[in-house]
Amino acid sequence: MQVSAKADPAPANRADGRVPIVIGIAADSITANPDALPAAVKAQCEELRSRYKHSPFLILSGLAEEADRTAVRLARDLLGASLIAVLPMAREAFETEAPTPAERAEMGALLGAAEAVLELGGSGFTKAAATIAEHAQILIVLAKAGAPGKASDAVEWFCRGLAPNRFSFYAGQLSPLDPPEPGLLIRIDPETGEQSRQITKSREQLDSNIEQILAETDRFNGSVLANTSRMGKNYPLLGGLISQDEAVRARAEGLAAGVAMVRAVYDAADTVAVRFAGQVRVLDQCVYGAAVVAFAIFALMSEAPYLAIVYFILAGIMLAAWVYVSRTALDNRFLEYRALAEAMRVLFFWRLAGVKRASWLSYLPKHAGVVTWVRHAVRAVEFRQNASGRLLPEPGADGVTAARAEWIGSQTEYYQKRRREHEISGRRWRAFSHSSLYLSYALACVLVLCVAYCVQQRGLDAITDWKGNTIFTITATSLANIMQIALGIAAAIGIAARGYLQRRADEELVKQYSAALHIFSIAKRELEEADAALRNGTEPDWPHAATLERLGIEALTEHGEWLILRHSRPFELPQQ
Repeated sequence: MQVSAKADPAPANRADGRVPIVIGIAADSITANPDALPAAVKAQCEELRSRYKHSPFLILSGLAEEADRTAVRLARDLLGASLIAVLPMAREAFETEAPTPAERAEMGALLGAAEAVLELGGSGFTKAAATIAEHAQILIVLAKAGAPGKASDAVEWFCRGLAPNRFSFYAGQLSPLDPPEPGLLIRIDPETGEQSRQITKSREQLDSNIEQILAETDRFNGSVLANTSRMGKNYPLLGGLISQDEAVRARAEGLAAGVAMVRAVYDAADTVAVRFAGQVRVLDQCVYGAAVVAFAIFALMSEAPYLAIVYFILAGIMLAAWVYVSRTALDNRFLEYRALAEAMRVLFFWRLAGVKRASWLSYLPKHAGVVTWVRHAVRAVEFRQNASGRLLPEPGADGVTAARAEWIGSQTEYYQKRRREHEISGRRWRAFSHSSLYLSYALACVLVLCVAYCVQQRGLDAITDWKGNTIFTITATSLANIMQIALGIAAAIGIAARGYLQRRADEELVKQYSAALHIFSIAKRELEEADAALRNGTEPDWPHAATLERLGIEALTEHGEWLILRHSRPFELPQQ
């Protein structure tokens, strides 16, 4: 496969961190109605634009048929879409296939405007159809329904969710055991303009569908647009750890420019994830703090009935917070955007170090449901980057140096810091929870002693000092109230603290960070052993690129498991 990318600067929607929605176009050799076809394509494009207002669109097309080119022109105009041309042969030979000078000129103009041109060898049109079917989230088919033709293979493989291995863009890497990817199939009859839509699912009927995936993608893109001013203020992929040698830093930045799209998506996902994490943390603290106060007020209401008003106000605040988090899905969006950012981190350093493996194939491969959109997003960004980015020079030592310092070094430092923080936080909240519960037991014992003392001194009437002076009077009713209030407040604080501790998941995060730290420490050691072997003039057992590839697979697996584990915990109100 050969790739030719434009040398001019990237369009704005490639560098702003948004994830593209990928549209494939496949057409049969059929004479199109010059009025019906454009009207139908326009209607479908307007529908897509109205549904996914915040998203850029990316078109994959072979441009071989007149209907192909008509649909591409309209989509570019109406959606502002970029084009990646997927050609079955070399570009020069393909352009000569056009039968008329006008068609050759039209084809040349579209190829010249394309973001990139993929020149596929081997099986020609069949491989081009497989490439489009494997990467498109929406497939627009310009053919008569049920009629055999050039588009039939693309339709079959798109509906099936994967192409045969011998034609696949990822030959030998795709697993038949992974759930096939869902998609949206749009059929347009070029002669009559008749239109139909079909949401494809796998043979196993996945829990998720493409409309849900595209809606989540568009919501992410909307969050990116809303937080543009915050971009670049958190943790850059290339910070100050690479080297003090300015020449090395400059060469590393040169390599990074070749994967600028991945870098931009990382920055966007990291920015919105950090923001949502902060919002969820504040809401957690407010809700659990209000819960403690509400529990205490509930215990006091028998003595001061007017506190019922305060109690219901606090309950309303907690309910409002729960409704807000449930509707906006802030906690799950934080998890998903964090997972997307981590996938971009792996992809970024893989490319810098010369690792060519497809990262999306190692990310959430066995999971269906709502998180599938993250896998789709990684696939879309990776394919676009591979096709449209400036081709990387041979990375050599500079890419490995950058990955060693800014990936392994910074992540090791981060995991050590976060593990310590969660260990301290976990110990503090456990101690606070246990202390509150122990206090409730101690208060119960004290009050029992008070009862015994009262019975002995004044027949359960008053508590006196050693001279017989009354300290305060007490009755059975007031004693029961005191016991209820004291025990209720102490126990409520302990229960709320325990619930907050479970919500924070400090213990689980300590285990996760410890496991990740262990993996990165081993990778660091393997790279050092490879350095030593090269200095001695021998071939290392694990070359640098191979070690970084395995590290990336382990990191993607770990992040995927983290996402699934935390995603299964919805935001809940504290319960006494």
